[in-house]
Amino acid sequence: AGGAAAAPVDRTMAVQRAEEIEDDANVGMSHKCADEQTFTSYVPVIFTDKEAFKDHPDKLNETSCLASQIAPKSSYKLRLPAQTILRGYLTRVQLESIQLCCGQHEMRLPFSGERSGFYFGDGPGVGKGRQAAGIIFENFIAGRKKSMWVS
Repeated sequence: AGGAAAAPVDRTMAVQRAEEIEDDANVGMSHKCADEQTFTSYVPVIFTDKEAFKDHPDKLNETSCLASQIAPKSSYKLRLPAQTILRGYLTRVQLESIQLCCGQHEMRLPFSGERSGFYFGDGPGVGKGRQAAGIIFENFIAGRKKSMWVS
């Protein structure tokens, strides 16, 4: 069968184009991500008062790229009993997660009307079990009686 032979592929041009595409994809990323170390210490942004709330017993880290992003704001007000907080059953980091999660639970999805969900991506040592229990407790106090805990 006849036909024209395929043009040879210029590998240099292909590599250069791939690098241009990668550069375009990284335009929105903070330069802080590329210049700093991979991980940085995590500091809660909602419960900042170290004297009023218990600090987490372990050092927690997050990626530098994540740390360079602005944390979500939450207008949700926790209803947990004061003694639960004052006795230090939950740390500042755990309370922050509970507040953000329950704020999401107050939102309804536009088409179905179902409550919005929340996913924990925390690593070991953060206390996801305590967070889940705190979320269920907070939601129960707020009148949201159904819950599902998948571990």
